[in-house]
This record gives sequence, C-alpha cells and structure tokens, in this order.
Amino acid sequence: MTAQNYIERLKTEPAQNILEDINKQYPTGDAGQDLQLIKLRSQLLIQEQQFEKARGDLEIVTKEDPSDALAWDNLGVIYQMYKAYAHAAQAHRKALEIQPKNSDFAYNLGIAYDRLGKKEVALKLYEAITLQNPDHVSAKVNIAQIYNSQTQFDKAIEILETIPEDTAVNNLIYWTTIAQTYKNLGRNEKALAYYTKAQTLDPENEIIQFAVSALKGDSVDAPPEGFVSSLFNGFSTNFDARLEKELEYVAPNLVMNALNDHLPKDQSWSIVDLGAGTGLFGKLVKPSAQELIGIDISEGMLDHARELNVYDQIICDDIHNYLSPQESDSFDLISAVDVFNYVGRLETVFADIKRTLKPDRFCAFTVEKVYDGDVKLLDTMRFGHSDDYIHGLAEQLGLSVISCEEAQIRVNKGKPIMGSIYLLKK
Repeated sequence: MTAQNYIERLKTEPAQNILEDINKQYPTGDAGQDLQLIKLRSQLLIQEQQFEKARGDLEIVTKEDPSDALAWDNLGVIYQMYKAYAHAAQAHRKALEIQPKNSDFAYNLGIAYDRLGKKEVALKLYEAITLQNPDHVSAKVNIAQIYNSQTQFDKAIEILETIPEDTAVNNLIYWTTIAQTYKNLGRNEKALAYYTKAQTLDPENEIIQFAVSALKGDSVDAPPEGFVSSLFNGFSTNFDARLEKELEYVAPNLVMNALNDHLPKDQSWSIVDLGAGTGLFGKLVKPSAQELIGIDISEGMLDHARELNVYDQIICDDIHNYLSPQESDSFDLISAVDVFNYVGRLETVFADIKRTLKPDRFCAFTVEKVYDGDVKLLDTMRFGHSDDYIHGLAEQLGLSVISCEEAQIRVNKGKPIMGSIYLLKK
C-alpha cells in the first residue's frame, strides 16, 4: 500500500490505525525505503506524540530530501523538546533558508536562539516577524520577555500594550507576562488584575496562585515547586551584572566579613554553599576550602558557576533533597547567601543544617528583614524573616547565634532592602 492510499484512509480512520498498519506492512521499520511513506509516518507519529520515533523518521527525510522545509522545522521542534537547542537552531535555519518568509519557521528559530542564550539574535527574529505580521501575539510576548530579562521593563510594557486583549483572550503566557511586567514596574494593582485574569484560565496553576498571594499579602509557607528554578534560569544570562550594577548587591562580602575571624588559615574545611548561583560567594570562600560543594536548583546559574572553576562539586538540587541524605557531622561551614528569602519557613532546612554541621562549626547566611511576625511573603514574591523568628528557631535547635548584623543587602527600584547577616554555631 502506498503513502497516497494511507492518506485517503486518514479521511475516515484514526491516525493510530494507520500507524499500526504501516508497521505491520513494514515490520523492520524501514517503511520499504518509501520516502513518502516515511514522511507520512513522521507526521502521524507527531500526532500520536511518539516524538522519539518521529525524530528518527525526520532525520531520514531531511537526509534524503533536504528541500523539505516542514520536515526540517518539525525536526527542530523535537530537538527543542529534548533540549538539544544547537541542533534545533540548525534545523530551523535550514527550514527558513528554504522558505524565508515563513513566520512560523522564524518564530521557532527565535525560540531556539533564546534557549541558547542568544537573546539579541532571537530579538531580531521576533521583531522581523512582527513587522511582517503585526498581529503575531506570541512573537510580541517573547520580545517582552527578553526585555524583562534585560530589566528593560518600559520597553517590555510598550510592546505588550500594542496587543489587543481580545486577540489574546486564551493566551496564558500573554496574561502572566504582562502581569509580571507591571509587577517589575512596581504597578502592583495592574499586576494583580492581570494575574487574576490568568488565574481564570488556569485555576490550578500554583505559580500564578503564589503571585496573587504575594500581591494580596496572603500568608504562604513556601514557594511552589518549579518557581525558583524557572525564575533564576530566566535571569542567569546577565545575573552577576544585574546584581552588582543595578541592585548594588553586597551580601557575599557581608557574609565573608562575619566569617573572617573564624575561617581557617589553610584549605582545610568542608564547605557547602547552598544556593550557590553563579558562584559569587564560592569564589570568596574558596581559600578556606579543602572541598567546596555548590548546590543550586537552577541549572542555568550553575552553568556560570562551572566557568569559575572554584567548586569541587556542583549539584543541581533542592536544599532539603541534598542535605537530608548526608551523614551527620559532615561539614565545617554551610553558607546560604540570599537563599532563604526564596525558601519561606526554615524549620526543615535548619534541622538539616544542625544535623549535618560538625560540632563547633558554622552556618552563615542572610535573610531579608521584616519587623513584624515571623515569616512573611512580600509583594516581590520573596520571603522576609524577622530576627525573633531566626533567634527562636536557633534556640529551639540548640544553635548559638554568634553574630547578627543588620545591613543593606541590595537596592530594589531605588529603595534600600535591609537584611540580617547571621553566623550560627553548632
């Protein structure tokens, strides 16, 4: 049976039946070397979400018929699903070379470049798409997301406000992006309104619920799973520059100041840097480490930390997931610089720290300070902790507070953010 016969059958039969018959006719999987049949099968496999098998067929098609633009583009989309973004970009480029005016191919290529961190290249592609098609909502949203990642919030909102809301009624990413942009601009009432609209589209979305809770001032114990990693993966490409230049971030240096009188003179300590990020604190404490382990939930951040070559081990994991299986009395120092404000309540983490620290050894960390209550979700979607809460938790677990210093740890929208720099001893 030929590809055309199967195409005729698709008018009345489900794709799954056609796939089964093709596999029965050609049990070795080669489809009789019939290229048209392989093309058809690849499309059916995509419909049935059998992407790995579809990838194999598409690689055959693009090799035997390199002029098939759709096959190249579909192959690129599948590569993106497997995070093979360099291969994806190559496939999408091939598709676009064949059909240079195809905005879908250009859009997919933009996504691949965006994932590769080549945001300026992606931006040019998206802008070209909007010139060709001013109603391309997804391209405009992606432009705004790039501007947000570059802290160009005014440009982001300018492009988003050109999108008529009635053209994006069911576009969840539009609603969350415009909400986040208004929040970045400090326009919290507008942000809440748009997050609330997003919530009507996806009522079970925990990240949207978390944002609404933060803007309303509701009590929440911890961020939802996936929130912190997605947040920092988005910031990882320009994180250090933003922290040091725009936010006047000095927390790593403040923690080192608290530690200076207690660090060994040689490289003898086993140190775990929780929330290692790009390694800003790791490179400061490295001279005291026999072994320095960096833990972070964001793979994007850790890619930059690896470039520093200061950590002996780098592990992408949640703090509790890492600490809970470690042996008792393992570490001389556990650091957590600008980390606990993305954790929430600290009972579990502090218990892990107490157990895994060696006797007479230290935990050094920062918290964003609040002056009432114990743990508070702020409208920035970070958590603040009161000194009474930290002191009470330390006392409950038998940890001594060696020092607690109030200091400005960063600037946010021109306003100083106050924190506490702690050094605890087991």
